[in-house]
Amino acid sequence: MIDNQQAGRNLMLLRLQRGLSQQGLAELCNVTHQAVSKWENGAALPDVQTLLFLSAYYGVSMEQILTGRISLDAEEEAALPAVPETPPAPPIPETPPAPPIPETLPAPEAPPAPDVPDAPALSWEQILDLAPFASRDVLDRLAERCLEQADESHICDLAPFVSKACLDRMVRKLLHARRSLAFKLAPFLSRETLDWLILNGQPDENGREAREG
Repeated sequence: MIDNQQAGRNLMLLRLQRGLSQQGLAELCNVTHQAVSKWENGAALPDVQTLLFLSAYYGVSMEQILTGRISLDAEEEAALPAVPETPPAPPIPETPPAPPIPETLPAPEAPPAPDVPDAPALSWEQILDLAPFASRDVLDRLAERCLEQADESHICDLAPFVSKACLDRMVRKLLHARRSLAFKLAPFLSRETLDWLILNGQPDENGREAREG
């Protein structure tokens, strides 16, 4: 039988062991900070897809999360990193009266990019293990952080799971990419990147353009 309170404590301990805030975990799972808070308070449980993702990410079984008892001794609990939770939003002040509109309005400034907490760095093997369970947005962010370590096999394996824009950037990052990638990744790449790869890619190992179907 699932004890929501115990499952919530398990999820909290696993998160703290990774040094993640509730907001950081929410970004990884593509949910709101309030959803993570409800899981850990025992008010709700993650859906099946999210549980599969958390199980693979933390390296524990779903059964351990839902019905186990993850506990720490006093020394381990004292060594947990102090991760501040996201504070509640401040009250919205009353809107002051609008100033008179000048005859010529200045161009509005672009708002600054939101400060999104970084997800922990993962290896390509871990990213590929999570690919069937994580959302496309999460995989895009994880892949972007590992572009420097990407090779052709990583790109081919991850192609069905990431966005076209992310895949374009990964392919263009490979300065010595083979033209054979154009044949393997044609259904997933934009036309511009496909043309770039055909024109700028390296010949295959035999010195000729690959003819793979």
